[in-house]
Amino acid sequence: MKYLKAMIAVLVLVGADQFTKWLVLNNLELHTYHPILGNLFGLYYLENRGSAWGMFQNRQIFFLIITVIILVLAGYIYYKLAQNAVYKPLNISILFLCAGAIGNMIDRIFHGSTLFQGAVVDFLYIKCIDFPVFNVADMYVTLSGVAIIILVFWKYRDVDFHFLFPKNNAESKVEVSESDSEKDENNG
Repeated sequence: MKYLKAMIAVLVLVGADQFTKWLVLNNLELHTYHPILGNLFGLYYLENRGSAWGMFQNRQIFFLIITVIILVLAGYIYYKLAQNAVYKPLNISILFLCAGAIGNMIDRIFHGSTLFQGAVVDFLYIKCIDFPVFNVADMYVTLSGVAIIILVFWKYRDVDFHFLFPKNNAESKVEVSESDSEKDENNG
């Protein structure tokens, strides 16, 4: 049931992202600013063929591979996290991260003249500080990434994640053997 709810949540989040992009594609002109809060904030439709802030232009296949790796890793961690309520904030953050990655991946695959050569639709612009144009999926990725970092470094301890990457029995035996021989040397 946990995984069904998670899949539905990700689909809803991706749907919201894709719906906002559909609205932009059907209602805004490319490279035209539409103020919402005057010179503070508005909509500015751009097509980004790179990553965050337009870096690494025209490397869609690279971004697709990285996205798949991130999704597999995030899915593994989500799968391994206990049902315990302590992990709920981390679970939610992982779902937002996945939704953002999928939302932009859809654009890279389908929003172009050729499959896998598309551009990400960006349209949210904080004009007063000339912040790079971004979209809903970017917000998902950025905010969830910050949340994950905060949670991992300040809420959880290393032992809270011992089940993610269990030690190999052979490694455990080697560590025990080494510590036993150190004890023997100290006692001998």
